[in-house]
Amino acid sequence: AYQQGKDETGIEYPVDNYHDYIVYDRTHFDTAPVLSFWKERFKQVEPLDIPAPFNTSGKGEKVHHRIELDSNLWVQVKNYCAEVKTTPARFFKGLYGVLLKRLSGTDSDFAISDIFAGRPAGHEVSIGCYFQQVPFIFRKKTLQPTSQITDLFEYVRSFRKQMGDLHTISAFKQSQLPGRGRLNFRFNFFNFDNTSELSGDRGRIEYVSPDVSGLV
Repeated sequence: AYQQGKDETGIEYPVDNYHDYIVYDRTHFDTAPVLSFWKERFKQVEPLDIPAPFNTSGKGEKVHHRIELDSNLWVQVKNYCAEVKTTPARFFKGLYGVLLKRLSGTDSDFAISDIFAGRPAGHEVSIGCYFQQVPFIFRKKTLQPTSQITDLFEYVRSFRKQMGDLHTISAFKQSQLPGRGRLNFRFNFFNFDNTSELSGDRGRIEYVSPDVSGLV
């Protein structure tokens, strides 16, 4: 009904072209140029496995920690980002890389999973999921003690630009890239009002992480 613009009752809806988006993805994912691009980028990547206590129960365990920034600190972050000409998303992604390097002690390039979001032009009213997991590689030269933090932010910006349209690699193919370890560290930045209203009831939208082994 959404694709045709109306349902069996004749009620008209905005034409939904999410179907076209899915067809496009199926024909552009995991092509030879895409796989070649990522295999080349991962040549120097080493697994990032932070030691964890041995689990003797044989059962997986989900651990959830929530840290909230107070409003004053959030304002300071946004002001700093404006001063150095970056965004809060790049700021926190860069800090995430610094944290992982310190926790792991690695001196090699390493990769995390990033969440790529964005609707193509003409899909503003379409109903569907426009998110994709993509690899992001931290280069060791950007995380050295002598490196400038602003250079790290610029690298974060340029990585997405260099990727261009070659982000269409499936999660399965990502798992087969060299340098993937036991743990999959993911970065997902949200910056929107997480409340919604339906039929007069207003509620808070909560992010739920998937139950995937090794996802951090």
